[in-house]
Amino acid sequence: MKDGFSELQAALAVGRQRDMVFYAFDLLYLDGLPQIERKRVLKQLSDETGLGAPILLGEHMDLMSKSYLRVPNPWARASSAKPPRSGSGSHSSK
Repeated sequence: MKDGFSELQAALAVGRQRDMVFYAFDLLYLDGLPQIERKRVLKQLSDETGLGAPILLGEHMDLMSKSYLRVPNPWARASSAKPPRSGSGSHSSK
């Protein structure tokens, strides 16, 4: 299985740029401004210029918001096993 970068290189090599979508999510050159402000400026630029496909605006996600923290993690392993207690090297029955 190829990694994402290998697939990108292969697509560029055969001229498949039309199949690509780019997400703008930050304006790093505005160093010194908080990230939320940089994203606000990016949104303003996007609205003013009519930015559209193949360049799309990535939405801001507040990772510390309570609503985001309640979303179940689809990649988390479902396990009913309890972690071992600290100091116990083996599972011996008494």
